[in-house]
Amino acid sequence: QIADYHTRMNVGVNQTGDRAVIVSLAWNTPGLMNNTLLVSFGTKVGDDFHFAAPKTYYMKMKSIFYPQVACTDYGVVIVGHLYDKATKEKDLVTSLLVQIDWGGTVVSRRDLPHPNVPTGHFTTCDLRPMDPQDWSKLTIAQSIYSTEPGITEGTEIYVYDAMTHELTRKNFLEGPENPGKF
Repeated sequence: QIADYHTRMNVGVNQTGDRAVIVSLAWNTPGLMNNTLLVSFGTKVGDDFHFAAPKTYYMKMKSIFYPQVACTDYGVVIVGHLYDKATKEKDLVTSLLVQIDWGGTVVSRRDLPHPNVPTGHFTTCDLRPMDPQDWSKLTIAQSIYSTEPGITEGTEIYVYDAMTHELTRKNFLEGPENPGKF
């Protein structure tokens, strides 16, 4: 039973412009952090898109999720920062990557790598194709911020291959954590 939809949503359109997806967060119980991540697939009909009923693609969580979306030939890639592990005692925000095929089946799911520390914000701030002609390889930028000793602030750059589901760390840009610059 879905009570309401949240404004934390995003839309992706594939390279040829004939398929799209809406990724949203739904509240199951008004006033409670009991959320469901939903995806709705659409196909272009004339000048408009027709969307199917939303499907759940990840377990319910007590979290806010900020999705970024890329539509590839190999399915939809969703990445975003997840506050599910944050509590008053432990301020830890991580990033989740989920790939769903065009039939709605999850084909890959992982947390993005981050230092093993009790506090910090390791949040994704950008997802886009590496090459405008090849949308199978996606660049992901993840901000690194923690007050824990030994953690260098900056941005990690990953490449995710939607065909092979491989995630590769490509670069680290040292400097103040600033997801807004992306």
